[in-house]
Amino acid sequence: MNKKYILIVVSLLVIFLIIAQLIKPDNKELSYVYEKSNNIEKLKVVYDDSLEKDPKNLELQEKYKDTLELLQDDEYIEYSKEFYKKTKDLKTIKKIITYYKSNKDYENSLIWLEKMYSQTNDEKILKEIIDLTSFTKKTELQKKYLLEQYQKTKETTILFELYNIGYKDFSLNTLFNLAYEKKLDKNDYIKTFRYLIYAKDFEKANLLYFRHNLVELNIKENKDLYIYLNEHYKNTTELKKIYLKLYEKTKDKKYFENLEYFYVDEGEIETFLKLHRKKYEKTKSKNSLDMLIRYSKLNEKTLDYLSYLEIKAINQEDDMIMKTIISEYIDLEEDKKLKSFLDKITRFSHNNDNVRDVLINSYVYLQEYKKAEKIIYSHSPKELEPYLVYSVFQDKINKNNESYFLNALSKKTDENLLKKLFNFKYKNSNLFTQETYKYFNKPNTFKKLNFYTKYFSKKQKEKIYFNFSLKSTDPQFLAQVSQYFLNQNNYIYSKEISKNALSIYPNNKLALKTIALTSLWQKNYNDSLKYLKRLSKIDENNIEVLFYLGQTFELKNKKNTANMYYQKVLDNSDDKKNKFYLISKAKLSNIEKIKNDFEEIIKDSNYNEYLISEYLNLYFEQKYYDKILTLLDKYSQIEKSSSLLQKIRIQTLLAKKDIDNSILLIKDFENKNPLDNDLKYFYQDLANIYFNNNKNKLAYENYIISKKLGLENKALNKQLQHLNKYLNSSIKTSFGIQNDIKKGSIQAEYVDNFRLKVRYDQLEKYGSAKAELSDINENYTLGLGKDYYKLQFNNILNEPLSIYVKKEIDKNSVSTINDQLIYKNYGAKFQTTVLDDLYLSSKIDYFDYENSNLTRLRLENSVYYNFTKRYYVNLSYIYENVKNQNAYGYDDLSYPILALGSNDTISKNLSYNYNTGIEYKNSDYNPFVNINLYYDNKYLSSSLVSSFSKDDLTDKYNYNSMINFSYNFID
Repeated sequence: MNKKYILIVVSLLVIFLIIAQLIKPDNKELSYVYEKSNNIEKLKVVYDDSLEKDPKNLELQEKYKDTLELLQDDEYIEYSKEFYKKTKDLKTIKKIITYYKSNKDYENSLIWLEKMYSQTNDEKILKEIIDLTSFTKKTELQKKYLLEQYQKTKETTILFELYNIGYKDFSLNTLFNLAYEKKLDKNDYIKTFRYLIYAKDFEKANLLYFRHNLVELNIKENKDLYIYLNEHYKNTTELKKIYLKLYEKTKDKKYFENLEYFYVDEGEIETFLKLHRKKYEKTKSKNSLDMLIRYSKLNEKTLDYLSYLEIKAINQEDDMIMKTIISEYIDLEEDKKLKSFLDKITRFSHNNDNVRDVLINSYVYLQEYKKAEKIIYSHSPKELEPYLVYSVFQDKINKNNESYFLNALSKKTDENLLKKLFNFKYKNSNLFTQETYKYFNKPNTFKKLNFYTKYFSKKQKEKIYFNFSLKSTDPQFLAQVSQYFLNQNNYIYSKEISKNALSIYPNNKLALKTIALTSLWQKNYNDSLKYLKRLSKIDENNIEVLFYLGQTFELKNKKNTANMYYQKVLDNSDDKKNKFYLISKAKLSNIEKIKNDFEEIIKDSNYNEYLISEYLNLYFEQKYYDKILTLLDKYSQIEKSSSLLQKIRIQTLLAKKDIDNSILLIKDFENKNPLDNDLKYFYQDLANIYFNNNKNKLAYENYIISKKLGLENKALNKQLQHLNKYLNSSIKTSFGIQNDIKKGSIQAEYVDNFRLKVRYDQLEKYGSAKAELSDINENYTLGLGKDYYKLQFNNILNEPLSIYVKKEIDKNSVSTINDQLIYKNYGAKFQTTVLDDLYLSSKIDYFDYENSNLTRLRLENSVYYNFTKRYYVNLSYIYENVKNQNAYGYDDLSYPILALGSNDTISKNLSYNYNTGIEYKNSDYNPFVNINLYYDNKYLSSSLVSSFSKDDLTDKYNYNSMINFSYNFID
């Protein structure tokens, strides 16, 4: 390209630039465009540019400020402050205040509010400053502005505010002056009076009290202030006026009692009696009548006293008072008044047992037996107490009064007289006659029978109750008998008699409750729920039924349903201090929240052992065993005579695995209570502790004791069968294929107070004979054999820790066996239970191979969790470090394994276990499956153990299957 063309191109570019500059819009036009398009960012740039050219333009500065606000720019607030300094613009200062408030910067908010107030003198701003000083607790500033507000408004409410924030002298003096000048409303008079009392300025308070006759203003609400002031000045005249007005308004007896006190204290007895006579005439007040009786007697106005006492005796139908009146009239020889009084009693004696009894006793005292007999014969036998029968008839039984004596028999509380009457009627001790069955086979007679049989032994009493239940057709009576047997832990009779009651009347609530609780105590939860649900339909908001529903679902491990019922107990309880409410609350929250209330109801119950046991069981559920033992020490006096609390102490020690103390207490308890049903469970729990501590022989002995005491369940039988085999000699054999290795073994084991195992193992073409000696629980093991030795210690320091040293052939692959690759193995294993269904295990092994420079370090950690009764999950992590080259496939490993599985029984003797999972190794996912079948009876055990998994050494999948048989020589 020549110079001519270059010159033309350059000229054109210059021309274009000049034109572009000429047509470029100015800032004003740009700002208009950006405002319309709402392009705030561009607008800010334009304003920046414009302000550089015209920095004193206030309109432009304001727009720039508003733009910063829209952009929420950090420099907005500082720019606004500068703008306000120049303009004193109210709109800007308001926005500054709003900004600081929204950022909760109350210090700056207050500073700018004060600036705004100094500029505007606006009362709303003043109020806002006062509110903010109150909120931020700037008391001195609050006082300053409240005083300023008061000077402007003269509002009395401000004086009260000043008083409340501590500016008391000024506010209280000002309020007093206003009150004294009668410039306040009545509520403010009282309020000022109250503050004067609080300030102990009694002189001013007294001036206000009498100047405004405050006793007439809201006396009920301010009684304490009025009384306090007048008690200070010992103004009894005014106090009497106050108490009289209070009594007239409230009818509260305590004010009347205060009036009484003044009259009696000042010796105004006549005024006192007049007050009570007037009150009694109007109200028939029992208290006034008592005062008239008391002070008439004290003033020795005997006849007035007896006339008032007659009124009381007739009103209350009180036989004791009647006896007093009769005795007094006899002493005074007032025959006319005595007869008049007896006539008054006679008018309504047929409808009132107490009056009847007084009449009879009066005639007996006067030896007018015929009149007494006439009254007795006018009533049926069941209406009379035994002592009346015997006082009138004097044990002279005849045909007319025989039925009265028979009824007296079921009621009499005097033991000697009861026996005498019993012997008279039933000379041959023939208690169970048709007549007595007929007599007791009536509704509500259980109480009579229970009282009557209190002289019998427990065994005789149970026989009587059971025989009566066989004859009875009254469902309520049967239900009560059933409840008695439940309380005696006789579940068989309790259930049988409850069912009989329900066959007569299916909705008998007591029978339903008793059979439900019987099933619950027998751990038959489905039956318990069936009867509790029937009961809840009849009485749906009964908190006792709701509680036992919750308890049953909890025992069935349905925690959410149980909590629903416990919540219903809380929702339907009127009494917040009953045991069902408190236990339910503890179940839903924490025992510590209800402990004070529970200890209070225990105290109110006179330390009832059942309440104490339920309280302790709440701590037992939370596993607060030390707390239980502390509380048992607190209730030691009750525990001495309570087998129930003694059992709780045993259960707690067993839960703490305190074997020595548990054994001592169990033996002591057994000596005192050899037939107690819970002994078998104590021995089972003791056996479980021994078993978990690998003391299998002691475990077996205690399981046997438990079984002999009557315990019978699948878990116990299975455990005994397992221990029987473990503690007796056996022959075992196994054969099959594992990782392509043909395996077989046979072992004879002799067990006495030690274990001796002799075994021969065949692996491919390699055979090895071995012998092992250990103690009976295998806490230590010593083994010797071909290419083999072993020294192992288990349960070190009673912890689940094992350490071992072994020498044997490497059994991991066909090639290691054929090459007879021998190693020494140093290892340790630890496994423990964290929670009931959560187990942890950890194992470390170091392998040192002979005739080779190969060594291996292998770590294996596992977490096993039974998340339901059948199903479990197992998570393991394998780490292996291999040193030096080898030709057998060993390599460094580091990988996790996740498995899900199930355990269950197919029949009595047949069970299975399977799991499937995946391991993540070398960026590959390798699935696997294990299926195991087990057969077990008293003598024979066998299993088929199969798996399909990837072999680490060959890096291929293998199907493995081993069959195992064991025969135990059990006596």
